[in-house]
Amino acid sequence: MAQTAWPAWALAWYSFLCSMALLNLCLALFLLRCGKPSEDARPYWYRFSLRWLGAVYILVVAYRSVFPADYPHRYVFWDNMMSSILIHRACATVEELAWVLQIAIIQSFCAAQVRQGRACLPVVLATSICMVLIIVVAECFSFTGTITQAFCWFALEETCWAIAFAIGLPVYVHLLFATYRRSPECHCKKQRAEVGREATCGCFTGLHFAIALTIFCLGYVPYMAAVDVPSYWEAYDAQKLEGIEPNGFKQGQVLGATVSVFRVRGFWRAFTGLWWGFHAFVGFRFCSKVHTRELYMPG
Repeated sequence: MAQTAWPAWALAWYSFLCSMALLNLCLALFLLRCGKPSEDARPYWYRFSLRWLGAVYILVVAYRSVFPADYPHRYVFWDNMMSSILIHRACATVEELAWVLQIAIIQSFCAAQVRQGRACLPVVLATSICMVLIIVVAECFSFTGTITQAFCWFALEETCWAIAFAIGLPVYVHLLFATYRRSPECHCKKQRAEVGREATCGCFTGLHFAIALTIFCLGYVPYMAAVDVPSYWEAYDAQKLEGIEPNGFKQGQVLGATVSVFRVRGFWRAFTGLWWGFHAFVGFRFCSKVHTRELYMPG
């Protein structure tokens, strides 16, 4: 690649991505090596699944940071096979499913441990399963859109994401109130010697999770419905007006694997906010989910 293709801002942006990817990998390795085994068999599956789903998430994000790409428009930062659009779409699928599975596991485990509102547990479990299944459908739409380059499929994908978190919002509100009522009870069960940092038992971490997801859904769902989904439908209408025909499925697979466009400026406009924000919370989120002992609610 010609040196002139690297503006100063692109070098700074790419260096930041790679640095944060390395930091997240080091943090993930440290937490995986230093995590204490659970003393109770009940939360073992919970700890195990979150740790390794988080590890998969970190690895995929690191890969996509070194070889960034905007797969709806087929813009890449490196003009090589590692930036294949289909490879990126497959990586994004693994990453997004790992993230949603983490959320589903956490909310199901929290609901099982909260003693108040126990009758809602089957509803929470059913909601968690529905969220994962809806995101699986969303990934199928995204793969189809990536292959055909028809923006209607991306609109359907984003619609599925909005629906998934819309049905999850009542669960987070329920967990918010349930864990809030549970918090004083958990604190009172601690012995005097345990008061301090260790007194922050699972209900407090569960409360933080419920607050974070409630706030996220209240902003995310309206944004998707009002801004993101309509933008893809507008792009699809523009495709039809310009007479752009979607790729055939077989042709699209070949093009997605071999053809992309190196375009730094368009890529910067499309992805700068996403990736800077992406890495800002990845390390914190992984850290908060690996230490699952604090999320288990005794008693």
